[in-house]
Amino acid sequence: MEVAVLGSPPTPGPPFDGCLEENEPCLEDIHCCSLWCFVGFCYEY
Repeated sequence: MEVAVLGSPPTPGPPFDGCLEENEPCLEDIHCCSLWCFVGFCYEY
């Protein structure tokens, strides 16, 4: 699992590296795009 690159502040708009799929590990909702991050994984709303 990759870690966000240090030295590059988060920018509004599309999340980095595209979108995570359902049931993939996540840290924040934005990483899951149309899904939401719950207990460390992306789920459908």
